[in-house]
Amino acid sequence: MPGKFAKVRLAKSIDEIELGHILIKKAPLFIQNWYVEKYKPLTIAEIELCGVSGFEIILSCKDDESLLKLAEEAKNLGVRAMFSDDNISLPEGFFVPCGAFVKAFFLGHIIDKFSRAEKIDPSVLNIIIIEGGEYFTKAIIKALYNRLNYLGIIVEKSNTEVYNELALEIFNDCGLNINFGQRGSYLLKEADIIINLSEDKRGYESFYKKRACYVELAPIRDKLNDINGKRSDILAIDKFSVEYGGSILPLSQFELIMYLELSPFYNLINGRNVEESFSQVEYSLERRNIRARNLNF
Repeated sequence: MPGKFAKVRLAKSIDEIELGHILIKKAPLFIQNWYVEKYKPLTIAEIELCGVSGFEIILSCKDDESLLKLAEEAKNLGVRAMFSDDNISLPEGFFVPCGAFVKAFFLGHIIDKFSRAEKIDPSVLNIIIIEGGEYFTKAIIKALYNRLNYLGIIVEKSNTEVYNELALEIFNDCGLNINFGQRGSYLLKEADIIINLSEDKRGYESFYKKRACYVELAPIRDKLNDINGKRSDILAIDKFSVEYGGSILPLSQFELIMYLELSPFYNLINGRNVEESFSQVEYSLERRNIRARNLNF
């Protein structure tokens, strides 16, 4: 299992920076500033997030030298995941949660709330999945199909044969006939909810109907900002919260906890037995009765 986490932020003032020797602490401000500029000190304190151990690491600045020092110190501390609310480009080699992966486990909440908000009968709700990785796409299909009467898959890089066996199993199980299409398909134009797993930067924004619900599950930062800029008339599900352990957490922080605490989620993130790991995480979250909060409808 992964180790600890780090919450990384910039110092708000020189008073938050660990200056080391007592003589530096008592020195005039210009000497303290010289020391900070030359040695790029980090301030480290132990913290917890819903019972998970980690560190708050305060940077004196965010230049390349400071980020290199951050990476080295974090590895020494056993940090495997980190996040920041200060728009810091965190070093590679650590899991940086964005909330996309864990959002997949709240699709049921999103579907239910959207259908109520838009007064759409769930029996006629039309959902389209834009495929990503084969196994992740199949996991999403398996998680949703039992509650749907209309489901379509937009195939990007593979072909429909990849899904033939699964589609037949689903048809035999409940009679649901999955439709398949490609870019420009009428399926996109009729969708009430679009679930995007694709990491392709070229989207399908021009096809979506007004008031459609768009759920981004690809772990690409700022993609939702791009969608919102192009199509303000659709409901793009962004940063909702999660009720967990008596706390209300941002989606990305909940994803961080799941990565550090739940082995199947760690395996899912790292591409190990994706379909089985997805099912195990889904079961674990259902048992804990974890709820989405503050969905932006």
